[in-house]
Amino acid sequence: MKINTGLPALLALCGLLSCMGCDTINRSQYQIVGPTRTDGLRLAVTPEQQDAVREVLQSVAKQFRFQERTPRSLVPNTIASYGEMDNLNPIMFMAYVKQDTIMVDILHDNTAVGESMRYRKVRDAIVSGLHERLPAGTIKVSDRQTQAKSSVSTPNGTKAGSGVAPTQLPAK
Repeated sequence: MKINTGLPALLALCGLLSCMGCDTINRSQYQIVGPTRTDGLRLAVTPEQQDAVREVLQSVAKQFRFQERTPRSLVPNTIASYGEMDNLNPIMFMAYVKQDTIMVDILHDNTAVGESMRYRKVRDAIVSGLHERLPAGTIKVSDRQTQAKSSVSTPNGTKAGSGVAPTQLPAK
């Protein structure tokens, strides 16, 4: 007599996964490049561009009541860093210089699947502020605009497994 153990094992695995939590990390990244010379050579970002990015992030942080984290940042060449405190689904954004380019990262640790409305509002405020303050053609969207990375929390609090599912945002 042959016993089929595949179906019970599958049902047990589904039951176990449904009892565990799931976290999603949304990430948007923008690059601000320096001006272009008349011969087409791209220069490093200017101090004026760095100041403009700092002012945009500072304005958005004030509007959405984020806390400044710039002095505590461990990322080299940080221009500005802000984050939420005491929030179940915190959002963090920062700007730093990397290889003559300003990188602007917006991260959201979300317990639900997808982007929250608050994350979208913060991201849209940053992008519109950058477009208002910086010359056309200097803002580049990274290849992977938004990444959803899920990890399953086990009952003892550790995380297991991950996957990346890139999605595209509408162009502004």
